[in-house]
Amino acid sequence: MKILKYLGYTILLALLGLGGYICYFLLFHKDVPKTQAHVNERELNDLSLEEVAMANAWGDTMQIEQGSLVVPENRKLEETNKILVSFIRIPSRHPSPRSPIFFLAGGPGTPASQVASRSFFYVFKRLSEFADVILIDQRGTGQSIPNLRCRNEMAMPTQEFTDSEKAVLADIREKCRECAEEFREMGIDLNGYTSQQSAQDIEAIRQALQYDNISLFGYSYGTTLAQHYVAEFEQHVDRLIFAGPSAPDLGLKMPADLETQYQLMDSLVLLDQRMARYIPSFTELMASQHERLQEQPLEIKLPLMDAVGDDDGVFFTTLFKGISLFKPHWELGLNDTYLQLMMAQNLGRSSWTAIAPKYYYDLSNGEYSRLGNYLRNFRRQPMPNALFFTVAASTAYPQALWDKVTAPREDVLLPHFAISFGRFDEILEQFEVEEVPGLHAAVESEKPLLLIAGTLDGRTPLANADTIARRFPNHRRVLIQQASHNDLVDASVLRHMVQFVQGLDTGDVVLNRPFTFVPPVPYHYSIQDTLEKTRLESGVQAALRQFDGIRREFEQQDDFFYDVSEQALNNYGYQLLQAELVDDALTVFQYNVSLFPGSDNAYNSLAEGLIEKGDEASAIAALEKAIQLNYLDGYSHSLLNRFREE
Repeated sequence: MKILKYLGYTILLALLGLGGYICYFLLFHKDVPKTQAHVNERELNDLSLEEVAMANAWGDTMQIEQGSLVVPENRKLEETNKILVSFIRIPSRHPSPRSPIFFLAGGPGTPASQVASRSFFYVFKRLSEFADVILIDQRGTGQSIPNLRCRNEMAMPTQEFTDSEKAVLADIREKCRECAEEFREMGIDLNGYTSQQSAQDIEAIRQALQYDNISLFGYSYGTTLAQHYVAEFEQHVDRLIFAGPSAPDLGLKMPADLETQYQLMDSLVLLDQRMARYIPSFTELMASQHERLQEQPLEIKLPLMDAVGDDDGVFFTTLFKGISLFKPHWELGLNDTYLQLMMAQNLGRSSWTAIAPKYYYDLSNGEYSRLGNYLRNFRRQPMPNALFFTVAASTAYPQALWDKVTAPREDVLLPHFAISFGRFDEILEQFEVEEVPGLHAAVESEKPLLLIAGTLDGRTPLANADTIARRFPNHRRVLIQQASHNDLVDASVLRHMVQFVQGLDTGDVVLNRPFTFVPPVPYHYSIQDTLEKTRLESGVQAALRQFDGIRREFEQQDDFFYDVSEQALNNYGYQLLQAELVDDALTVFQYNVSLFPGSDNAYNSLAEGLIEKGDEASAIAALEKAIQLNYLDGYSHSLLNRFREE
């Protein structure tokens, strides 16, 4: 009887868990809403401007004008829908502003309004001190109408090992067919969503806002779009800024060019004797693991509770505990193709670059839980905006160029499929977009150009910058050592951008950015535990003297003995702060500032300690110093604004 009783409880709990899971999807899981197809009720060239406040992720705000302009969907047709191109104008308060700066985001498919809500909020705020800044949600993106977000998501068939490339292509092809079909049924003309039409939108906005000349700031694909504008409307261009540069004829990525990032990572691993101790050759480690997965794919079982984070709350934690009673594991497969896809799609992310050697090292030692968790999320990512596909489909790349991209190579680390599968004919054909002659043509100009490139940028490699530099002879370069595609513009780069916008000659600049890999193994000793033991015995000053001694002894260590980084000491300070040992925490933060006087992170941590102490004047001074060091430090801006509001 007891067995039946417990069995009944188990079944009841499972049913409750299942019911909770269903309720979660009904109440919290929201589909992407269906887009509005057109604005045919409005007049062509109808301009709207409304003053509003724009907030960023840290709660900081600035006054902007939310704008929109009604334009033809397909300018090649006499009868066509009217659509809306949305934009933001940040008015400059400068008495004699420079030419307005039009920002063009990447993708294609990334809305500029989305970029503005993050760290670029402060990039645009600083630039607006010298010129109006216009952020365009390119047609089909963001708040523009229609928004061509595909409403389905990818579901990579990670249990298919026989022909993974074929299975991935079949999945993407079907998702693209569904997406394109929905838009066509709504009467949306996908032939209107090309780089040429977007460039003409820029011109229409320039005319509507009555600007004589404009400057263009493009990021990634936005640099290609800027060149399309230059090709057609060069007479209205003042200056150009290209970050992570590409070009109309460089949209097809060369695998050999992108593999140079792996070779550079290999060199950086060798320069760090601690990393080299465990990974003598990163590229050889990569090759060995891909060969192993090609011969024998992994079948991975991950505990369901691994999907629950510390910040998911009691409800979701309890819900997933209930579900785990009858579905305790995620089951995934990992083979050579899926690992290459993850590497290729993350080539431009600094966080991935930092952790990739650890992923491969773990894999070689039979540990794949962390990589498996990443794979679980990667395979269910949303589909790209359809603009990504329509732009590619309308660009008629010569067959010779495609043959060069797909040419067989020996000792391949990054096959063309992993990079270019989204541009395969069977994918692009689903959108039924006509090719536009000449869209792949190279663009040349004498206009002043600031080129911004990073040595660890696996999306737009340095070869791109070299090619564009030859076509734009009146250029200056900012080269950032160890910068990836997603973090090219930091506070130091912004300073050079401001000088360029003001018409000053920046010269060619090389900036060195600190970069460290995630250790492939845990540190042998905990610096926090070691310091805390000394603090309890002899006080915080003794603990800091000990840190100084350990730092001097192990700063050039050949193994991961102690973490003696700025962040490690900072974490110890927060450990004391959470224990309400405010004075000791302040002592640690102040010492960290003395060791790392150029760190905004050290100063805003000191400010937090001073806030807990109640010393607001000193906290404000520390925050102002943090912002002086890094104008893009949104957290320090938000804390400082809180004091100003009070």
